[in-house]
Amino acid sequence: LSERLESSLEELKQKNLQLEKDIVAQKRFIANASHELRTPLSLIKGYTEELSSGFVASKEQQEIYLGIISEESTKIKRMINEMLDLSRLESGRMELNPEEFILKKKLEEFVDKYSGFISKNNLEVSLESDKDTKCSYDLMRFEQILANFLSNAAKYSDEQKIIIIT
Repeated sequence: LSERLESSLEELKQKNLQLEKDIVAQKRFIANASHELRTPLSLIKGYTEELSSGFVASKEQQEIYLGIISEESTKIKRMINEMLDLSRLESGRMELNPEEFILKKKLEEFVDKYSGFISKNNLEVSLESDKDTKCSYDLMRFEQILANFLSNAAKYSDEQKIIIIT
């Protein structure tokens, strides 16, 4: 009985330490998320106030401001969805729906779908795969990961902006 009690106490101590680490990580995450959300919200508020005050008279400038507001709103929505996904993942409630597909075909479809983004950002994307490899992934998450990689490539690649997917 004494050994079981000692073992249970040790297990409880370990879980308590992990809980403390999780709380610190959660506080850091909330602080970072708050900081990341503050910037786009400030932009949206500023541009909205300028539009509603009548300060911006030209139609062209109004459309530019509305475009910025829309873009920043999209960023906020994406960040919130990512936080929700992370929360689901950490709690073990994220549901994945794996489907079998041919990798090369899905990559080609992805490049076609994002051709406007690729063109707009002057990216040169090439696929280096001649195999018909079958995969089983959650297609929505798969595309989300690819879109994230493509977005990062547009922001952080060198001036040649050559993206090779292998």
